[in-house]
Amino acid sequence: MNDLYNVKVGDGVAVTAGNYGYRVEEVTRLTKTQVITAEGGRYRKSDGHTVGAEVWYGSTAFEITETIEVLLAKQRHTESVISVHGSIRMELKRQSSDRGHVDLQVLRAAHAMLVSALSVDDDRE
Repeated sequence: MNDLYNVKVGDGVAVTAGNYGYRVEEVTRLTKTQVITAEGGRYRKSDGHTVGAEVWYGSTAFEITETIEVLLAKQRHTESVISVHGSIRMELKRQSSDRGHVDLQVLRAAHAMLVSALSVDDDRE
């Protein structure tokens, strides 16, 4: 069962962010039945569900455990790979529009950046 009774002020809680994984919110206040975060989120201590959500899909808060830390690390890694990939695409697009072609040296550097970003995941597991 997911409860938030052990969370203290200043702790972080992992909050579901729709289909986009988790985000970490800092606990700023505790009431008898709720955990309140700096971002304005209010979650029931009994099950972690959102209280008073203004959207149709409520978020759920989880106490950060080793399992959640692994998920957060994988999410950060995925976001960094996507960022590197986007940077490479923009640079290649700029090169091809400026010169009409892309230098082999630029392609090799882009490939090395992407391989480097992907290899971080292999080192961690």
